[in-house]
Amino acid sequence: MGNLMHIAMDYDFERKKIVATLAGKKTVELDYTGKIDQIRQDNSPDMVANIAVHESGHAIVYGILLGLAPLQLKARVASRYAQGFAFPHLIHLSKENILNKIKVFLAGGIAEEIIFGEEKATISRSFDREEATSMIMEYIRKYGFDKNFQAYYAHSGPYSMDISVTDWAVERMIRDLSLETREILEKNQDFLIYLSKELSQKGSLKPLEVVAIAQQFGHIFEVKEENYLHLADYENILQRYNH
Repeated sequence: MGNLMHIAMDYDFERKKIVATLAGKKTVELDYTGKIDQIRQDNSPDMVANIAVHESGHAIVYGILLGLAPLQLKARVASRYAQGFAFPHLIHLSKENILNKIKVFLAGGIAEEIIFGEEKATISRSFDREEATSMIMEYIRKYGFDKNFQAYYAHSGPYSMDISVTDWAVERMIRDLSLETREILEKNQDFLIYLSKELSQKGSLKPLEVVAIAQQFGHIFEVKEENYLHLADYENILQRYNH
């Protein structure tokens, strides 16, 4: 076997070049624009501002409706678009909490419309809308929370029913909840703008930072550990009844 040549490889982020040093002496450089550069390009001020508004919309509605501060709020991410709001806490699925979760999902795209105008809203809302619609379909077809549809509307198996009967109710409900979510954000537009600017400038905010900002606008957000279970105070409600 011949002598193996030692090659040291590196990447110059500033000049966007692969640098190879052969046997510790000869250096070869190749132009290369990799994924790291593409991510950095995505983190332009305009992209960061867009994501900051989207994520702030989610965070504000999450805090106002559930009383909880998000554990992670970031505007500098590897994706071109926000990938949907990740609920850091466990939410017990009561009728009330399902509606709250749907509004949280809808809030990101609506925040973009309020701040940037409807024409400049992005497709970041796609995952959010998918999740919201899925929850509404279960709300109506599976759980029977809509008084007009009390049966179990399955599309296959022994319980199969014509689910198209409920389509109009799904559409009506997402429209109504979108309007209610918009009202929350418009009422708190100063809060939305302030939080978005802070997130855009810093790139990320810790829970206590979000709590402090919320207090400035008259809201109390609690910091709870990851996977904290949010549910109604059922025991206290029960104890209110006299024997």
